[in-house]
Amino acid sequence: LVYGLASVTAVYTHFFSGFVVLGIGITWLLGLAPRTRRSILTQSAIALAIVPIALFVAGSGGDQISWIGPFSEQALSVVLGSVAAGSLLLAVLLYAAAIIGLRPSDRDQVRRIAPIAAWWLTPFAAGIAISLLVSVLEGRYFIVALPALILLAASGVVRLGAAIGGDRAAFA
Repeated sequence: LVYGLASVTAVYTHFFSGFVVLGIGITWLLGLAPRTRRSILTQSAIALAIVPIALFVAGSGGDQISWIGPFSEQALSVVLGSVAAGSLLLAVLLYAAAIIGLRPSDRDQVRRIAPIAAWWLTPFAAGIAISLLVSVLEGRYFIVALPALILLAASGVVRLGAAIGGDRAAFA
């Protein structure tokens, strides 16, 4: 119930949260989260509750985002760098640590990492895909993915530290 309410509230508060909810829903569909009667009801209720906002966004066209510049490598690099206050070095370090943190060591860890990976990657993948039609590349839209990026980067730093410190099993 709390997850369902939080998901719907997030989508109505920040449209890009819909991509986070979508990504986590995909991990559920793939069986990376338990499929119980309660989870089926929750996922169904979330889907039904966000239909009106999805119709609104689809029907409003590009008027609300017409001020965003066209899709380009420059715009993409600005968005990707915005997670690190525009610091290219810090952004590269964050992304590298997150990629290290994505590497699961067993099936249980896949189940723990998959929703966080979906939380991080789905808004970016969807944002880039949509931007091929109408640009939505604006750093503040992707703020919804920042907590997941930081969690994965922290996991990667811990794994890297364990590997450097001699605990090779932690890095495997």
